[in-house]
Amino acid sequence: MGKWTEACKKFEREPRPRTERQQRVDELVAGFAGWTAAALATKYREVRREKDALEEKLSGVQEMLDAATAAVVSKYDADGLQSVKLEDGDSVAWNVEPLPSVKDKAAFRAWCVGQGLEGEFQMHPSTAAALIKARIEEGEELPPGIEVYTRDKLSWR
Repeated sequence: MGKWTEACKKFEREPRPRTERQQRVDELVAGFAGWTAAALATKYREVRREKDALEEKLSGVQEMLDAATAAVVSKYDADGLQSVKLEDGDSVAWNVEPLPSVKDKAAFRAWCVGQGLEGEFQMHPSTAAALIKARIEEGEELPPGIEVYTRDKLSWR
């Protein structure tokens, strides 16, 4: 038994959301009725191995996608391109997006107070990013304590 098995017996299991996916999972679970513990453990191991193998393969695919992305961005940049339309009608477009991050919390907090954003002291990172992206879009100065990098983004339509 795991270290939490006994201590957690007094709590209810986390409720499962009623989603289509969970409904499919429940149907699969019903198909395991009558299986022995050993047969279920064997099935778990088999599926886990399959998933691990797919994740390993996917990791290699991601590396190739990262390399292709870097090559496309470099070529588009060198050739002054924003998008290329392919023979089949699809297109691959290049965009750059800002990635703001708070590097000096005190300076950014002071700026927020000065902007009337006192209620945002527990500002979620996505809220701060949206605020800073809006300022960048409007050509305004960055708030103090903020550092921005860019990320290349390809889209395929």
